[in-house]
Amino acid sequence: MNWQRENLMKAIMGTLNSNNDEAREIFNELQSGSDAANRFLSKVSSWAVWYSLSFQDLVLLLVVAMGLADELDRELEDDVDEFRLSLLEKLPVLEVNLTKLNESMTEDETAELLIQLIFAAHFSMFAIAQRNRPLNDMMAEIRAEVDDYEKVIFEAVSIDPTIVTNPEVADVITRWTLQGNDRAFDNLSRAIKGSYPRRRADYANNLRTMMQMIEEIESEVSIKSLVSVNELLELVSEGDDIYSSLQKHMHTRRKDTRRLNRDLTS
Repeated sequence: MNWQRENLMKAIMGTLNSNNDEAREIFNELQSGSDAANRFLSKVSSWAVWYSLSFQDLVLLLVVAMGLADELDRELEDDVDEFRLSLLEKLPVLEVNLTKLNESMTEDETAELLIQLIFAAHFSMFAIAQRNRPLNDMMAEIRAEVDDYEKVIFEAVSIDPTIVTNPEVADVITRWTLQGNDRAFDNLSRAIKGSYPRRRADYANNLRTMMQMIEEIESEVSIKSLVSVNELLELVSEGDDIYSSLQKHMHTRRKDTRRLNRDLTS
């Protein structure tokens, strides 16, 4: 891995850690019961409908809503890695501009929309760590009724229970109701509580997310590239044999073949 790719991986990891820290602070505050938390919660409504978009469209919509499109609108340079690195370095200093959004929406509507998009993007990113693909991709699988798509619903619900309010998931639940499908509702209840299916250990979230980034940048994840990134970023340090540990993580990821279904259509 050349120095440019190393700097890119460091920048991605820095952004990931920063987002994780901010998310922890937000959720801790929301669970505190403070007046500020209650005021914030009063502006929250379900964001699950945005999972019906592609993940790329969700992120693009968030960028546009935050007024960052003009700042980020420039031609890709010949060196894509250099462009990505420049973009990551620029993100922390970009200032949100809601002027255009407020021209067509009230302040309360603007706040509600931004909250929806931010939380949808957050949970979809978390799904990449836990299930090797964003919730938007999982929603496409449910829509296409892939093999065992009911299991995909339980996986998605275990990550973000609010996805049951997405109309496409609600339609499936409606069918379960009419069928008297007690087994499905038992599993759905366990998924909402986070006890089914088994969640993967949180300590490896960054590793799994970086594996996805490697795949996006290099088209595939090899054990060589994963070892290099792990040495660079110190993602995991399990036992004495790091190589075998990383191979195990790669094997777990490969077993979930649904992440490869990029072109599902309704």
